[in-house]
Amino acid sequence: SSDVTMFILSFALYTLLVMGVGIWTSRRAADSEEEYFLAGRRLGPWVAALSASASSESGWVTLGLVGWAFASGVSAFWMVPAALVGFIVNWFVLAGPLRDESARVGAVTVPDYLARRVGTAASFIRVLGVIVILTAMTLYVAAQFAAAGKAFHAAFEGMDYLWGVLIGAGMVLFYVVLGGFRAACWTDLLQGLLMV
Repeated sequence: SSDVTMFILSFALYTLLVMGVGIWTSRRAADSEEEYFLAGRRLGPWVAALSASASSESGWVTLGLVGWAFASGVSAFWMVPAALVGFIVNWFVLAGPLRDESARVGAVTVPDYLARRVGTAASFIRVLGVIVILTAMTLYVAAQFAAAGKAFHAAFEGMDYLWGVLIGAGMVLFYVVLGGFRAACWTDLLQGLLMV
């Protein structure tokens, strides 16, 4: 039917746009470690803030919150002001000072920043930070890939869930490995605008 064709065409164009943005933003990624991991510290507050919000609100909002609202009604919307307060604190209280301080001490990651601040226990802080981040991000990314698998499975009847997970993971890995933090942020910005 024409609705199915229009959906497939829209989905394909959106996917190509996301991949194109990822490739386009990867031009400078190989210039330095700071460029790859921090977009040269020149990303801009709005792109960084909207990217962080889109990342944290991805699969659980587009699938989870919508499904919860459908199942339980208006009571699900208490999450919206709670999430907005978290964003406001992050954007206007934490992000600026953390960015300035990490640039001042030359830190690339949060564990790196904390390690440089404490000095004597630097190795312990780095190892603990990496363990916490890897654990949390593995669970978070697994949930996002699960959401991608469900979205592909629901959108393309007959597509196996596992193939949806693999396609979603492949797309993200492609543009992030190629373009680093800048590619992740600009594609998140695009997806965040779509969510809004």
